[in-house]
Amino acid sequence: MIRRALARWVWRNPDERVERRLKRSFWQRMLMKELARLYNPDSSPEFEGEIGYELVTSRGTADWTLAIGHGRARVRRGRAPKPGLRVHVRAVDLDRMLIGQITTREALLGGRMTVHGQYATAIRIGELFTPGATADIPRDRAA
Repeated sequence: MIRRALARWVWRNPDERVERRLKRSFWQRMLMKELARLYNPDSSPEFEGEIGYELVTSRGTADWTLAIGHGRARVRRGRAPKPGLRVHVRAVDLDRMLIGQITTREALLGGRMTVHGQYATAIRIGELFTPGATADIPRDRAA
């Protein structure tokens, strides 16, 4: 219920307003925990390792690590020393990807996200995570 309410709030608000929320460490942690929760171990069972996320806000870049192994994903703050994949993305764009407002493909092709590392994993990054519970919100309801 709370996830759905937050997703609707993100959907209805412009980037600047969502960004104000995501500048705070608390909200970044919630965003990254949601990413870990949405991890789909069946999507790429051969991948185990770390994905380094560089979340960009107007305050700068915050490093987060998503550790994938044994069928689950865990998140921690800080830079991954040797990630299999490094993702550079605006925090607001990652938030919009998690709720299904934009796709990973749109983010990559639109220059909103860059991915470096293991090619096989990089081209399938969107498949590693199942769409959020808000994927049924119509795309034309964007703010």
